[in-house]
Amino acid sequence: EIQIKQNEPVEISCESHSEPTALYNIKLQADQKQLNNPNTNVYKIPKLTFDKEGIYDCLTSNPLTKIKQKRSIKVILAIQPERDLDRAPPQSKDVDEGATVSIECGVIGKPPPKMFWQKDGKNITQGDNVVSIIPARSLARYPGEKKTKVIGELKFNGIRPSDDGKYDCIAWNGAGSFQMSARYNVLYTPKISGHPKNITLKEGQGSAQFSCQAHANPDKISWRWYFNGKELSTTSPSQNSFTRGLVKR
Repeated sequence: EIQIKQNEPVEISCESHSEPTALYNIKLQADQKQLNNPNTNVYKIPKLTFDKEGIYDCLTSNPLTKIKQKRSIKVILAIQPERDLDRAPPQSKDVDEGATVSIECGVIGKPPPKMFWQKDGKNITQGDNVVSIIPARSLARYPGEKKTKVIGELKFNGIRPSDDGKYDCIAWNGAGSFQMSARYNVLYTPKISGHPKNITLKEGQGSAQFSCQAHANPDKISWRWYFNGKELSTTSPSQNSFTRGLVKR
């Protein structure tokens, strides 16, 4: 099978090793007319059109032994994938951590395009227990044309902060490829990444400094410090550290 763009040239050739030289008969199955000169093993189509696509048979025969062989090749007129205008393209958005998220991608093309997904430029493969690649499915042909609608879907069963990024849906066939993108910004509450450390000091000698690290999206974090369960009024919401003066019992 070969896929060729509309109006591109096509060359169909036969190969046979025989003595004396074989005779060749190249024909389109749909009409069974010989298309080539019997002494040549090539048939050239200057511009591929819909009426020229189909299955071509190459019949070879030895003029002395009368032994015949047959080989076939399918020639498909390919139309590059493009967006299905009846379906909204993927949209960039903010989503909350843990949400179920689905990214759909609708394209049309001929033959039906194949589809794959990328995150930040790297291919996404099946196997992650959170991310599911729903196999692309073909729908009815596009009204009035020979193109086929294809829908692909990427689904998150509880999206994570690590899933934040740019997602690309890439559809392709023998005529080329088409790409649509969307950015997903995963919002999540503060997560502490660095805890205060225990400190041992002699009473009345030195001060104790405590610090805490955390990350969140959005990254504006308010801080509160507590001592023995009571909030310290001497700290501000913008402080992720504080120093306690001379330590007493």
